[in-house]
Amino acid sequence: MSLRQQVMDNRFLAMAWTDGIMGAVDDEPQDPADFVTLPRPMSGYGEPLHPFAFVFEAQGEETPLNGDTQGLTGWTLEVAVMVAYRFTPYGVDGFMREGRRMLALVQKSFMADPNAGGNAMATKELGNGIYRVADSDNVGVAQVRFEVEYQRSVQDPDSRDAISADAA
Repeated sequence: MSLRQQVMDNRFLAMAWTDGIMGAVDDEPQDPADFVTLPRPMSGYGEPLHPFAFVFEAQGEETPLNGDTQGLTGWTLEVAVMVAYRFTPYGVDGFMREGRRMLALVQKSFMADPNAGGNAMATKELGNGIYRVADSDNVGVAQVRFEVEYQRSVQDPDSRDAISADAA
């Protein structure tokens, strides 16, 4: 397994095992309806219930961070988390309040281990937002984008070939 995949697996598991998240998939939602009618997660990663997390590579590929330094190359990978949640339109758990609570869950989950289980050098937040799902009276989405920095050895074949292996 490539280092890139290890980073993604760690970030997915961080969300899937977060208290307050009922289920998770490591895939990008294809349609706004995916936030209302949730997909079935893999066995052991929750139920298709709100709040539900989608964890995926936001840019589709890793980006070189710097040149070769002492046999290591630096890379960044942008990871996005979208949490679909239900809210009470006129109650205490309204759209923004519940959305902020979901943002806090994601931020706490990711930043509890900024080194991604020892696979990364750092994790930083790039931005976040809270959105209403169109054609739904009570479903919102909290989205957070992170950048994960890590180094790979140029001498490790699994690490060196990670880009071509992951693209396949």
